[in-house]
Amino acid sequence: MGAQISLDHLPARSRFQHFRDIVNSLYVPVSVTSEDPKAFRYTRNEAVLGGVTFASGMLTKVMINRTPREVVRSESDGYMKLVLPLSGSVVFRQNKREALIKPGYFYVDDPARPYEEKVVEDLTYLSVLLPRHFVASRLDGLESVTAVGFGPDLPHSKLARDFIISLSAVWDSLEETSAAHLSSVALDLIIAALWERNIRKAPPRNIYRSAQFQRAKAFIEANLDDPRLSLDMVAGALCVSTRYLRYLLSERGFSCPRYALEQRLARCAKDLADPRLAHRSVTTIAYAWAFSDGAHFSRSFRAAFGMSPREYRASKLTIMPAG
Repeated sequence: MGAQISLDHLPARSRFQHFRDIVNSLYVPVSVTSEDPKAFRYTRNEAVLGGVTFASGMLTKVMINRTPREVVRSESDGYMKLVLPLSGSVVFRQNKREALIKPGYFYVDDPARPYEEKVVEDLTYLSVLLPRHFVASRLDGLESVTAVGFGPDLPHSKLARDFIISLSAVWDSLEETSAAHLSSVALDLIIAALWERNIRKAPPRNIYRSAQFQRAKAFIEANLDDPRLSLDMVAGALCVSTRYLRYLLSERGFSCPRYALEQRLARCAKDLADPRLAHRSVTTIAYAWAFSDGAHFSRSFRAAFGMSPREYRASKLTIMPAG
């Protein structure tokens, strides 16, 4: 969980001034104006996944300007920002282009250049801070990706948008490893969308394969409790052939059965060390993570952790003294 900001606790007359005081620390220095400061509202909830900052928020009508003077006076090379409206609309201007962005679309800004951002209808949105080096290393001409709408008319744009929205529903509950994997998938899908919409070329194969690889890992992790989990099942979920998936994984020295076993053992170890699950037997925990043979589970666990499951549990669960 990242930072959470809400101005609702402030008197209505103070909210816009407070927003002006803090806005430069939220992303980059900008100038803001409002036609109705007393009606202004703002909320923002961050989630940091694998080092990448995602956010959901709400912003009422406002004009945001990043002027040439502010560009010169501030560092802006670290990030670009993707904004995805869920309701409301915003007009974004940069690089002599203007785009009206409504739900169903997203846009990208580049703080290394001046821009104008006008919220014309109260906005609820999702955003992603894109590491600039990540985008620049995969795209030629960053100016081509700003002030244009990425929408459902192109499949990769729709896929990226839908994935970010789905991710926002669970990002507060993700474990660290899953968060890093899904963040990587989101970045790859965003890059693929930028290529598709603006460069008018197919994304390089390595971007496709990286995204597919991360999706495969995410699917495996989400289905560890299913005894039916197999290479065929993963391939079906990704809509690719088993042969292609086997090649994709082997490129990275990755084995689906080995990874599933490692992750299942890690989940079992976590449950064995959880005092809240002390009433559950070792066998019950193993079966919950799709092990069907107690002896096989014990051998695999000992090989991974150097002790039996019962010994591991005893080493992790300590009895706290009374009083």
